[in-house]
Amino acid sequence: SGVCYSLNDCVRMRGTQIGTCASGFGVCCIFQRTCGTATNQNSTHFVNPGYPEVIEETSDTTCTISLYRPPRVPICQVRLDFLEFDITKPTSGDCLDDQLTITGSNVNSPIPVLCGRNAGQHGNII
Repeated sequence: SGVCYSLNDCVRMRGTQIGTCASGFGVCCIFQRTCGTATNQNSTHFVNPGYPEVIEETSDTTCTISLYRPPRVPICQVRLDFLEFDITKPTSGDCLDDQLTITGSNVNSPIPVLCGRNAGQHGNII
């Protein structure tokens, strides 16, 4: 699912039209971003470079994505839905190799490091 915008707004914000909305007066728009990018849009899909191909494993593969709050928009949490998320599984409960680390959240509500298969899961960042 996406967000309903005018076609011009969707294109201006570097979104992709996936359907129509508002009785055909708008378009359902999604935003796809990858490593080294930033967004403040709802319905942003984060994908690895070259998706749907996997990232070739190297000794130092880091993918940083930044989320920004739109100006003057009160946001109390961010929801992450993992449509596809499959990296190296944990060893004895610890993410020793691949891992997803989320920073910048409320220090009183730390987010655990994630690894393994998480497709179909979701998490809220407060």
